[in-house]
Amino acid sequence: MPRIAAATVADNRQLRERALVSAATSLLLTNGSFTVEQASSAAGISRPSYYEYFAGAAELTAVIVVREADALAVELAAAVDRAQPDAGVGAWARTRLAQATSHGQQLVSDSPTFGLPADLQSVVASATDRLADPLRVAIAARGVPDPQRTVEYVCAIVEAAIRRVRSGDAELDDETAAMLGVLERLVSPTEGRNR
Repeated sequence: MPRIAAATVADNRQLRERALVSAATSLLLTNGSFTVEQASSAAGISRPSYYEYFAGAAELTAVIVVREADALAVELAAAVDRAQPDAGVGAWARTRLAQATSHGQQLVSDSPTFGLPADLQSVVASATDRLADPLRVAIAARGVPDPQRTVEYVCAIVEAAIRRVRSGDAELDDETAAMLGVLERLVSPTEGRNR
């Protein structure tokens, strides 16, 4: 029988699950992937015990990506909430680009989700789509015509800036300034009507 390291069985279960998530997160960050054997070994848990928590490496990968995407989304929502209504798009974009070099963004962008079963791919896709929810709010506050298209364009511009920063092709401050200039022209209702 495994030793209980916490005050209750429920607390011990939670402790072991957190150990697996932490170990797998570290492996994803350093190796880009992990096996059940690697995660359970790094967490100090037997392989059979691993399956008491997760069905396999794919499920744990999805749990990690969703957790990280949710944390990034909370940060983005807070940035938009703090901004003046006409500055929400810039606040979202600035924060999203600043996240470019974070471990959370690395996990969301680089984790091998293409091999996940369809149900887990759907869960991950929903979580990553929630990153744009605060942007949708900010776009609506600006009164921009065709808000869905504008959200897609803003996301594409920000993702391009993220790729440039992550690849080393641009410095964060320079890329932020350039990106914000392009975005302001895109979301300014008066400029959009004058063209």
